Amino acid sequence: MWGECMSTNLQFKTTESGVGVLTLAREKALNSLSQDMISSMLQVLQQWKNDENVQIVLLEGAGEKAFCAGGDIKALYQARDQKNGFEQAKKFFQEEYELDLLIATYPKPIIVLMDGIVMGGGVGFRKEQVTELLQKKQNGPCLK
Repeated sequence: MWGECMSTNLQFKTTESGVGVLTLAREKALNSLSQDMISSMLQVLQQWKNDENVQIVLLEGAGEKAFCAGGDIKALYQARDQKNGFEQAKKFFQEEYELDLLIATYPKPIIVLMDGIVMGGGVGFRKEQVTELLQKKQNGPCLK
């Protein structure tokens, strides 16, 4: 069963076998990260950190074109014309780097399915202790 969170662009669920699944769900935007997605990921990962029912985390992107094309640059660009645009951009990057740090120091294994386009913030999810599963269309999956 998929859970509810602040973002409609992020889906999450836990399986009976102890896997917490996070799915970036902005397929039309190549799963680029919005502010609400980042905030929701922080919230969910913090909850799972101490949840004994979650033993491992799986991070994936919706669709076949991209895992994650990075931050939502279009939204950041449009924010420049708003009264509090600088503060919005500042909050975006602070939380994105907080998320990167949480993933880098996460006490449970994280598997990232990097299939398709991976840029910017998507690359930030790749850390040394994170296991990447790169899907090779012609040769099948490759565990790295």
